Amino acid sequence: MQKKVINDLPPEQRDARFFRSLIKSPLWFLGLLCQLAFGAILFMIAVDLIGPTIPPGLMATGLIVLAIGSVKIVHESLKKTEILGIALMIVAIVLLGLSDLEINADITTFLDPGFLNRTTIYTIIVIGIIIGCYIGQHKSQRGRGILIVLASGCFFALSNFWTSPLMGTIDILGGVGFSWGKLALFVTACMFLVLSNIFGTGSQQTALKYGQASLLITIQQIPTEVAPIFYYFSVFNLWPVHPEISIPFLVLSIAFSLIAMFLLSKRQVMLEEIK
Repeated sequence: MQKKVINDLPPEQRDARFFRSLIKSPLWFLGLLCQLAFGAILFMIAVDLIGPTIPPGLMATGLIVLAIGSVKIVHESLKKTEILGIALMIVAIVLLGLSDLEINADITTFLDPGFLNRTTIYTIIVIGIIIGCYIGQHKSQRGRGILIVLASGCFFALSNFWTSPLMGTIDILGGVGFSWGKLALFVTACMFLVLSNIFGTGSQQTALKYGQASLLITIQQIPTEVAPIFYYFSVFNLWPVHPEISIPFLVLSIAFSLIAMFLLSKRQVMLEEIK
């Protein structure tokens, strides 16, 4: 829905008045609600039940709908290699979901000094990658859409991670187990969720000016799918119950994600003229 509105914008409105024009469209706003409001509520419930590792991968099953919708509604075309890339990404997502990387964290985990230090390092690294993508997109006209949408994916990877500390401390709103540390973590989580979703959505919409939704949104999923693997092992400092199953599934998931990224980014992603 969002890409449909962007495609319909006159060329002179895609720069100076880009976001102002989008906000005026009911269809674009409905797409935004589906992405951030309705989906976010279900995502937060899922994180509360099984932790922040598996839900991002399961959410990406929407790529199937995206691939079909972008062809039928937005009239975009897909090459055989791009269809293969989307298929591999879907397989990678399924394998990640089956890897059983469930996280059952509580407030003692979130307030542990070691966890907080690892969280800080993880957050700084992701922000550094985002900055690198924005610097790179100014130097690569051909890959601009890809780099911007990767930055968007990193923003959403931050949002996905910080949803877990938020859900772990949200009971402070009811006065349960108040402490200044818990309050500080809750406020920090809220800040990261709001800012990462704002900048992630803005970057996503900007990237859609430079390429096809079916390709760019698939590439956007790569940071959100790979990041949970790293913060499961490094930030939460966990190890799977059945490593003989989980580890092979993780390796295959990462491999398929990288192959899919190569297949989808191989094509020159440029803004198509609307006739």
